[in-house]
Amino acid sequence: MNTRMYRRVAGLTMILVLLLSACTSSGRKDPNEEFHVAFNAQPPSLDPLMSTANATQDIARNIFEPLVALDAEGEVQPVIASGWDVSDDGKKTTFELRRDVKFHNGNKVTAEDVAASLTRWIELSSMGTQFFEGATAEVVDSSHVAVTTVRPMRTLLDLLADPGQLTAIMPANIVNDAPVEGITEFVGTGPFRFVEWRTDQYVELKKFEEYQPPSGEQSGLAGHREARVDVMRIDFVADPSTRLAGLQTGEYQVATSIPYDSSELIERDTTLQTVVKLTGFNGAVFNKKSGPMSNQLLRQAATAAMDIEAVQTAAYASPKFFDLEGGLSKKSNKLYSDAGLEHFNEHDLDKARALMKEAGYNNEPIRILTSREYEDQYNSAVVVEDNLKKAGFNASLLVTDWPTLLSTRTDENAYELFTTGWQVTNLPTQQVFFVKSWPGWTDDEQLTEYLNGITFAKDDEEQKEAARKLQERFYEYQPIIKYGNSKEILGASAQVEGLRFETGAGILLWDVHMNEDQ
Repeated sequence: MNTRMYRRVAGLTMILVLLLSACTSSGRKDPNEEFHVAFNAQPPSLDPLMSTANATQDIARNIFEPLVALDAEGEVQPVIASGWDVSDDGKKTTFELRRDVKFHNGNKVTAEDVAASLTRWIELSSMGTQFFEGATAEVVDSSHVAVTTVRPMRTLLDLLADPGQLTAIMPANIVNDAPVEGITEFVGTGPFRFVEWRTDQYVELKKFEEYQPPSGEQSGLAGHREARVDVMRIDFVADPSTRLAGLQTGEYQVATSIPYDSSELIERDTTLQTVVKLTGFNGAVFNKKSGPMSNQLLRQAATAAMDIEAVQTAAYASPKFFDLEGGLSKKSNKLYSDAGLEHFNEHDLDKARALMKEAGYNNEPIRILTSREYEDQYNSAVVVEDNLKKAGFNASLLVTDWPTLLSTRTDENAYELFTTGWQVTNLPTQQVFFVKSWPGWTDDEQLTEYLNGITFAKDDEEQKEAARKLQERFYEYQPIIKYGNSKEILGASAQVEGLRFETGAGILLWDVHMNEDQ
């Protein structure tokens, strides 16, 4: 082979090697330029007030920021606010606003923006509609906004800090022009700005160069944060084995909802790491508006039939990922009570059958709506179905994708139970399954009385007594079947730093990045 031909072949070989290298890495950029997170489910909306879905919360909090937030100790801290003052009669809370905060469109946040956003939150969020009837959010001056309630609210700050549907501060013109189905312009103040949402594929976020973080040390959802990567790509990957395989090949730097039976595999892989955290609890929500489960006796029967340990084991594989706690508050919480817990995990088929007979159950279909995109929910639903059948219920699973489940659960004629999960909250009043308008349609005067008792209590003792009565009535009325608390596994490259998974909040991505020196 002559020299010219050799150089030509060598050159073509080098080009081929480079092309193969590019194909092997899927043509993706350096992870700190384009960071990929595999999410198990797609959000129904990125408007925080349109959905309580975890996927909406986890993505939207990178774009939008609330007025206040909870730190790791459950204490309320300022975010868009810099502080607040409560009037002597307890009805008016005036928030001072930070003056250095900008929206992604370059405009500074004004008191008008904050008042409009809070008004929308009061009108649309589950916490707003449940507890803020008659409340107003009004501009005081250029740097102050006041929230005024009909009577003193002991839990006002906690409810405004609720991460389930955060008080997302948006430009007033977007808020005022928002259609009924939710905002269509995603402009917030967060460390990332919205770029693109391709349905069933991904949401792309980009670092907001003019971001001004809140003060204080990072703690929970409060304190300092910053975008450490240029582009954050949220890839929607419903299949758990595909998420895990993509993590192993480096296609994804982080993956949510790693299968529990794969935890030991990741622990043995020195190129990967896991983050395991108590996240909340799963359960089955009864349709209390129509159909057989609108009968309280049948709800009690279904609950009595449950073998909660079997349900939890099917979902989480090992007791190191779950517990059998039936309380509505954590044991460390001042409002924890053991009232009514004698009805948790009874696994008493004879009692269930007696209640069914008393209720006049006549073999009506009991459809359990669930989705495989949350594998733990699906696996537990299989055992729930089996427990109900053993008691004599005509139970069957109705399996859909997650967006279909979210839409179907709003149809009172489409199911008798649906599966879902909830974050651990600071207060039991923050759980959406107590909200009348939320799917499942809890509507009970006693529950409302005790919820209001917690919210408007005069002192700690009165609040604790209301919490005790709430939980006691919970186990009589049975709005849901609580399975017990659980942990979730995040998988990540061993080079990932800054990844946090907070109890009561979920995955936090704003400080995540790759340490290439490891």
